Amino acid sequence: MYTYMCRTRWGDMDAFGHVNNLKVLQYVQEAVYCLLYDDTEGQDLFEDGFMIARHEIDYRSPLYHCPTPLPVQIWVERLGRSSISTTCEARRRGQLVFQARTVTVPTDAATRRSRPLREAERHHLNRYRVRPAGPVAPVAPVGRVPVRSPAGSGSPSSANGPPEHGTGAPSPPPGGAPPAPARAPHPGPGAGPVPPVRRRPPPAPRAPRGLRGPVRAPGTVPPAPPGTAATGGRVRPAGSTRDRSCPH
Repeated sequence: MYTYMCRTRWGDMDAFGHVNNLKVLQYVQEAVYCLLYDDTEGQDLFEDGFMIARHEIDYRSPLYHCPTPLPVQIWVERLGRSSISTTCEARRRGQLVFQARTVTVPTDAATRRSRPLREAERHHLNRYRVRPAGPVAPVAPVGRVPVRSPAGSGSPSSANGPPEHGTGAPSPPPGGAPPAPARAPHPGPGAGPVPPVRRRPPPAPRAPRGLRGPVRAPGTVPPAPPGTAATGGRVRPAGSTRDRSCPH
């Protein structure tokens, strides 16, 4: 494994205040270059250069500019006939920043095409085939994680909380009080006759605000006041003998 100490620059940041994703890809290419030409003084290795055939990168967390160099660890995963597959990752204060995989091919200056790896180049790259100690642990999901209970218990449990609904008996609350009785389930189809639903009678009519007296039903004649008599829907004083047909 090879460690490239990468220095971030103030101009590498974008409008969001962190290092731009294209600049991170440039850091990966610089690490590949340093891996191929590390400690090769006096050796005729990759004299015509190399070409990048593939880049694959995962951005795990934002990277911010810091005067302290960023350690980028890179190692060789596979050596083909004319290709070099490398993997690199970077961490800042223990937090994974990015992971990248790159495929590089050596070139021939005469043909401008890829060429097979030489034996000295393979011997040089085999020194960096050691992976970093400890794999990257996946991020655990937030919340309760159901786990399997030991053999014989018959019900799953939860690693961070009480049992799920419908799995095992509920645990009693603090203080030793018994748990509340569970609500009876709703009877399904075919479980027997369903009792009729009782409906309330309609409420009696109420008089509007500001009006006095009892409320009468529509179509009824109000009772005549004391000392009067009702005739044909009209009210006249009691004892009056005036004919309605007389104009006077």
